Amino acid sequence: MMDLWSFVIRHPFLMGLTLVVLGMLLYEEVLVLLLRDWLITVGEAVGLINHHSALVLDLREDKEFKKGHILGAEQVVASQLSGRLDDGKPLILVLANDTDFLTIRNQLPKGIVERVKILRGGVTAWQEAGLPLVN
Repeated sequence: MMDLWSFVIRHPFLMGLTLVVLGMLLYEEVLVLLLRDWLITVGEAVGLINHHSALVLDLREDKEFKKGHILGAEQVVASQLSGRLDDGKPLILVLANDTDFLTIRNQLPKGIVERVKILRGGVTAWQEAGLPLVN
């Protein structure tokens, strides 16, 4: 145990870097736990779209949306989201960052949150799965 403390004292930069990396890993794990009820994979999203006529709402910036988006996705600004949620269909949100949902969730009307899912990894995950984007 004494060797550990002497190592820590002799290598403060290395220990600081180790703590930063551990903090980042812990942060990611906590976010996944917070979002686990809403995150879905690309395969699950395709199933919801094909079998339940899910509505895909893209909340990314206009520039990113125009670069490429999922076929049939509608671009929506977060502040206008509640106006698109009245048809009872499952909703798949495409976000620039999965953690953006933590702030968007508070803007959703009660009773809607259960129907909302987040495409984990967004458009990047969609492309990595070999699925097409449209401009």
